[in-house]
Amino acid sequence: GVGCVYGRNDDRRFGFFCHSALEFILQNEFSPHIIHCHDWSSAPVAWLYKEHYSQSRMASTRVVFTIHNLEFGAHYIGKAMTYCDKATTVSPTYSRDVAGHGAIAPHREKFYGILNGIDPDIWDPYTDNFIPVPYTCESVVEGKSAAKRALQQKFGLQQTDVPIVGIIT
Repeated sequence: GVGCVYGRNDDRRFGFFCHSALEFILQNEFSPHIIHCHDWSSAPVAWLYKEHYSQSRMASTRVVFTIHNLEFGAHYIGKAMTYCDKATTVSPTYSRDVAGHGAIAPHREKFYGILNGIDPDIWDPYTDNFIPVPYTCESVVEGKSAAKRALQQKFGLQQTDVPIVGIIT
């Protein structure tokens, strides 16, 4: 009802949401191994968990905090860094770029840069043994068509020219 999600300097909404998420986990008797939070808007989970839930039946849960953009909410990010068990960011390069920031520097021993996306050295369609036909940028249409047909066959789908959407989330 406020007309926007971000940019209002109304951080109480996000704190309330984070507390509600933790309470939902507790009340529904979930016992996650890891709670993974992203950026300042979910940063309160780190300290709320440690201050209010770490002595509950969720005591073995660990909190991982990922920084996508340190330009926003550095105070919350710094506080989450204090309370999280491990912290990551979107690439080894960005982790080096921000490692000296006041919110990060005291916690460098638990801060890691993990490449966001795929590693093209490993997942190269020309050398990938998991696809039926290797391809390059010149033969991408043929290669992807062969991969789609193989996927349709493997899962017993009709061999039709319709989009196939896969999501890992």
